[in-house]
Amino acid sequence: MSRRAGHLCRTRLLLAVSALAVAMPGLVGPLMAADNPSLAGKWNFNAGQSDNADEKIQNAQNNSAVRAAGGGGYPGGGYPGGGGGMGVPMGRGGIGMGGTGGMGRGGRGRGPGGMSQGRGINGEDLQRLAEDSKTLTISQDEQKVSLVSETGDSKTLYPDEKKHKEKDANGQTTEFKTHWEGQRLIAESKLKHSGKLTETYEVSSDGKQLYATERLDSSSLGEPLVIRRVYDKASGNAR
Repeated sequence: MSRRAGHLCRTRLLLAVSALAVAMPGLVGPLMAADNPSLAGKWNFNAGQSDNADEKIQNAQNNSAVRAAGGGGYPGGGYPGGGGGMGVPMGRGGIGMGGTGGMGRGGRGRGPGGMSQGRGINGEDLQRLAEDSKTLTISQDEQKVSLVSETGDSKTLYPDEKKHKEKDANGQTTEFKTHWEGQRLIAESKLKHSGKLTETYEVSSDGKQLYATERLDSSSLGEPLVIRRVYDKASGNAR
């Protein structure tokens, strides 16, 4: 086949695919979505390989402009413990389209006293970021990715790259958008009092671990707060 004939063949093929996408979007959409990696399965929190969120948050506050201005610390040297919430902006049993936040920590010897909001940082947001869930169950199709913790807290991410506004169980409204970037699912949200939160979910190349990373960017912090969590795939949940 000549070079010109080969080019003509490829051009016709591209035109045919484009025409099919216009005429039958319901068919082409799922085929394209099928290329996205699968996060589905049941995952168990691996504390040994994960960041200590309590320490990460405390260090961030110690180094932040909030701390330097005399605010934003944990009064009494700690903050209240609690069961695993899904984090920002999810509440127990609620579903947030493209929601954000970490998965509930089972309490790591936290001291008494509430979390101070400080300047520009919401104490409730920080407390939720400090939580890790013991288990995480993920289901997925071409339109959404749903995550449920062991406490029943849940959220649903819609990777359509569109902005959404949703209220959590506490009545807090958060604006967010979610998209796929290669092998990673990325959810971005603007927290009303705390800045921008970016969540990233990615499965290891062997399918045995899930990496969940949260990054909080705020003018009130000296540098971004990054918390990385690792989950192991539960036995009997082969990829």
